Amino acid sequence: MSKRSYHHGDVRQAALDAVLEMLDGGEAGSLSLRTISQRIGVSHHALYRHFDNLEDLLGEVVSGCLEHLIALLRQAIEQGDDLEHRVLLGCVAYLKHALDHPARYELMFAPSTPMASHQKAWQAGETSFGVLIALAVEAGASEPALLAFQVWTTMHGTVELLKHVALPAGLGDKRSALLSQTVAACTHTFLRVANA
Repeated sequence: MSKRSYHHGDVRQAALDAVLEMLDGGEAGSLSLRTISQRIGVSHHALYRHFDNLEDLLGEVVSGCLEHLIALLRQAIEQGDDLEHRVLLGCVAYLKHALDHPARYELMFAPSTPMASHQKAWQAGETSFGVLIALAVEAGASEPALLAFQVWTTMHGTVELLKHVALPAGLGDKRSALLSQTVAACTHTFLRVANA
C-alpha cells in the first residue's frame, strides 16, 4: 500500500477509522500498531505521536463506540411517549446496535478491553450506564443502579448468547422472537417497579 500524506491530526483519526474498518471486516485478531500503520500508509512510529501503545489506541476506539451508542440510545428514548415506550425503544436500539456491530460490541465489553485503565473510555462507559439509570429513576426505583444493572445484564446476556452459543433445537429460526421477548422482559422489569 502506498503511503499517504496526513496532517498531524489526520493520522490519529485515520488510525481510529482503520481499527473500526478492521473490526467490521472480521480482522480483530490482526489488530496491532504495525498492521494499522500499514493500512493507513504511515510509518509504524508515526502512531506513537498520537497513542502510547495499542491499548491506548483501542481505549480511544472504545470511547468513540460508547459515545455513539449513547447518542443512539438517547435519540431512541427521546422518541418515546411514556416510560414504557421509552424503555422499549431504548432496549431495541441497544440490541440492534450490538448485533449489527458484533466486533465493535465485543471490543467494548470484552474482559481484555482496556476500559479500566483508559479514563475517557471509562467515563463513556459510566455515561452509557447512566442512560439506563435515568430511566430507572423515572420509574421510581429505590435503587436505580441495581435496576439498571438488572436490565443491562438481560440485554447483554441475550447478545452474548446469540453471538457465541448455538441455539437449542427448535429455536434456531426464532432469533427475532427471542429478541422481542428480551425487550418485553426488560420493559416489564421497569414497569413492575414503576407500578409497585
